[in-house]
Amino acid sequence: ASTEFDYFSSYFATAVQPDGKIICIGTSYGWDYEYGFIAARYNGSVAVGINNDNDLITHFNITPNPVIDNLVIKLHALESTDVCIEIFEIEGKKVFNNIDQMHIGDNSIKLNIDSLTPGTYIIRIQSNNIQYAQMLIKE
Repeated sequence: ASTEFDYFSSYFATAVQPDGKIICIGTSYGWDYEYGFIAARYNGSVAVGINNDNDLITHFNITPNPVIDNLVIKLHALESTDVCIEIFEIEGKKVFNNIDQMHIGDNSIKLNIDSLTPGTYIIRIQSNNIQYAQMLIKE
């Protein structure tokens, strides 16, 4: 997401509310050099992505969420393809990366994420021309 405020804007803190909405706060100032406090709230939907008629993955499900140590990703592939699974801290640092081969039909990927510290993450599943992202809570 991108939000324009004034000439110079900077976010200093980001938080995810229990309802999944994302809040960003910071400062902004314009050509008149008047400083102001800014806040933006974004709807953090369960799954986001770019829909395309050429999608190789028609749907996916991540369980459990919140997760303690073992995560299961179920997805349906229209053809055999590689899928890249990445987990990012909410600040954007990548903390997990895995590439798996999907076969035509239903697939299930089991991941052990016990090494991650408790917190809020973003899990991204990417294949060819599409990517999906979902908030993930590690207990």
